[in-house]
Amino acid sequence: MLPSAALSLILSEIALAQLTRPANPPSPAPADLILGNGHVYTPYGWGDSLAIHGGGGVAVGDAAVKPHINSKNRTIDLKGKTVLPGLHDMHVHPAGAGLGELQCKLPQDSSPEQIFAITAACVKAHKPGQWITGRAYEAAAFGATPPNKSMLDKVAPNNPVIFTDISGHSSWANSMALLLAGINRDTANPVGGIIERDVNGEPTGLLREAASGLVSRLILPPTPAETAQGLKWALDTMLVQGLPHSTTLLLAKTSLRRTRI
Repeated sequence: MLPSAALSLILSEIALAQLTRPANPPSPAPADLILGNGHVYTPYGWGDSLAIHGGGGVAVGDAAVKPHINSKNRTIDLKGKTVLPGLHDMHVHPAGAGLGELQCKLPQDSSPEQIFAITAACVKAHKPGQWITGRAYEAAAFGATPPNKSMLDKVAPNNPVIFTDISGHSSWANSMALLLAGINRDTANPVGGIIERDVNGEPTGLLREAASGLVSRLILPPTPAETAQGLKWALDTMLVQGLPHSTTLLLAKTSLRRTRI
């Protein structure tokens, strides 16, 4: 159990999952770093020390760590602090996630009533005619009556609206957005996409896959300042969660190059 007085020390660049069980310590290796006098969490339970070699954990627990200690080790006294496994996400969209914070946010567990209330609040924050975008509604929350453009028309009659669903593969647009995109009963499905239609052949406002692009292409891309603001939010959030600082810096440089800030 994590001691209540312990401070968390997140070692994000150490693959603790690679550690062998404390009962079966590996052969001694020239560890680069020794962490002692702490609380080390592993998939096999808690230990009090950790030996690290080449950026990876090689032994945990005083008995297993002792053979790795030599005069060249760098040693850190944890003073009761806690070492937790690092978080490594190999597929992230920091700029996109940050920009999402600047849009109309629809929590994944929102009911239809909550979605409409959130949309109405976003409408108040926009001028008539301005695009309202956001994500991550869940179509299943609507039960037997799927999302329809008329639902959004009631709360946003003077603004084009398009929301992306929780999966990122479908969108929900209101009548104004469809009109601006030139989508009507005669519009053919684009390659790789579907325009959902009612029994009379009229678009319902639901757009699948590539069909979403018929509307989203009309939305101006974020400004460099908006991208920087969103990216800062995303990187700060990842740092708080323990993702490596080196990783977040790399993501920042990559995103900024792509947006030419």
